[in-house]
Amino acid sequence: MATASAGARVRRTRRIWIGVLSVALFVFVWTLRFNTLGGALGGFDDDHFVPFGYAKQVQAGDQPLRDFAGIGLQGVWPSLTFELSAMAQTWLGNQLRSEALLTVTGIATAAVLTFLAAVHIAPIWIAMSAAMLGAFLGTRLYNYPKVLVLGAAVLVIARYAQRASLAGVAALAVVTVVGFLFRHDFAIYVGIGSIAVMIAAAGSIRTALAQVGRYTVIVVVLLTPSLIVVQRYAGLRSYLQDSLISVNEESARTERRELSFVASSGDGRRLNPWNFFDEEPNAVKWLFYVSWVLPLVAVVIAVRPSPQWRQWRPALVALALMAFVLIPAFLRGNTAARFGDMAPVTAVLFAASLAWVFREDASRRALVGGGSAAVVLMAATVQSVWAIGGVTNDLDVSGWSHSPAAIVSQSSRRWAELQQLPRAYWAGTPESPSIAAVQYLHACTRPSDRVLVISYQPELLPLADRRFAGGRASVIPGLVTDDDHQRQLIRFWERQSVPIVLVEPAEEHAFEIPILYKHLIERYVDSGPLPVNGGTVLHVYAERSRQPSGAFGPSALPCFQ
Repeated sequence: MATASAGARVRRTRRIWIGVLSVALFVFVWTLRFNTLGGALGGFDDDHFVPFGYAKQVQAGDQPLRDFAGIGLQGVWPSLTFELSAMAQTWLGNQLRSEALLTVTGIATAAVLTFLAAVHIAPIWIAMSAAMLGAFLGTRLYNYPKVLVLGAAVLVIARYAQRASLAGVAALAVVTVVGFLFRHDFAIYVGIGSIAVMIAAAGSIRTALAQVGRYTVIVVVLLTPSLIVVQRYAGLRSYLQDSLISVNEESARTERRELSFVASSGDGRRLNPWNFFDEEPNAVKWLFYVSWVLPLVAVVIAVRPSPQWRQWRPALVALALMAFVLIPAFLRGNTAARFGDMAPVTAVLFAASLAWVFREDASRRALVGGGSAAVVLMAATVQSVWAIGGVTNDLDVSGWSHSPAAIVSQSSRRWAELQQLPRAYWAGTPESPSIAAVQYLHACTRPSDRVLVISYQPELLPLADRRFAGGRASVIPGLVTDDDHQRQLIRFWERQSVPIVLVEPAEEHAFEIPILYKHLIERYVDSGPLPVNGGTVLHVYAERSRQPSGAFGPSALPCFQ
């Protein structure tokens, strides 16, 4: 009786510690990410304004497929990537602070979910260390859906491995559907992990088939309303074809760049073991290898006969399979910036690997040898994360390297600054060419007007508080611009009030987008240059049939207020 009571106290104390550490982790990650915002574009990447621009479109009453093209695996209603940002703008105010609150909270929540998943498999100190490393990888704010969905997935998978049940099947199905509504490929990653854990945890083929069948039914039922909307406005076959085209073309533009280990720093200094991974190419290469090795280690652990680890075999198999699919899908293009996107999966696998090394039933020889190797490998990993994540700078800017007062003060400053954006950009002396362009668009178009942009300048329209025309935030020749899609774009365009088209001039336009270009030059006239950041100069094409109400700036660009 006393033993049972003592065990209950231990479990209760452990739950309290997990709760306290979860809150502490959330606060730390939230303030770290929020406090490091600020500066150009409010601290957001220019790519962030692609989904944000679509969210503003949704806030204005548009719906994917019905009112704009569903390109990018996010066009199924309700598109959570757009809908949640639109809701934040409506409920919290039309300002960048609202977007910051949504995305930073999403990333902090993902860190907590990762910790809660890891603590199912590993001791608390290992789980917290792994979750912190994942957070330090610095997931881009616009990628918060990736880590949020994966964080929820790894937690549900870990819980299902501990106790398989119909409720667990339903939870796996719900996370899969939520992932699909954020971005369709998320459902593939979550689905692979879900099916794997159900099969691995089943005691028989019959049980496995029954659980997978229930999972499939729930997923199909939950997705049916969304698929009906797709069929109504685009057709399922056409939508699937467009999605595949978009994925293939985007993948071709973002192939992974091969990096090799280097022996010298950029300024010619010879590297030693203490600063070897401070150099970004070395850090990237090391973390890329670690990303591949961790799921292999998980498979090895899963097949080792150990009663202590038998209950975690299904979770390890599922997470390893997820990682094998995620690595080629996520770690491409700018690899250094993409490690954070799959942090929940790699962090839990990292925690499981360390927990295996320091397991209770390990021999002294194995513990000393494995522990020594683990410490060395972990040191290299921490140093690499520090190098690519800019951790030292973030801790300094956020106030965490200083004092609690500095953290609160920095949060207060960011709170006030982000509240004024983008409104503060609309007047005064512009701080950059793009902000000058934002002032022009805001001053010389009406809120009900639309602007077509034939270039990749995703930040201009959201910061000017204007909506895009033609069903696309950016028209990029060669990216889903075949003849049928050009005609679709023109159909959206002709239903809208579009006084201005912004064009990045190129001789290839007449050949790459001939239908669109013909429509442009027949109805619009080149009215002058509009410089933007990066040395790019757009040209303002004004509608021929519309009389300007005035002129703007030294170039006397046409106004249509």
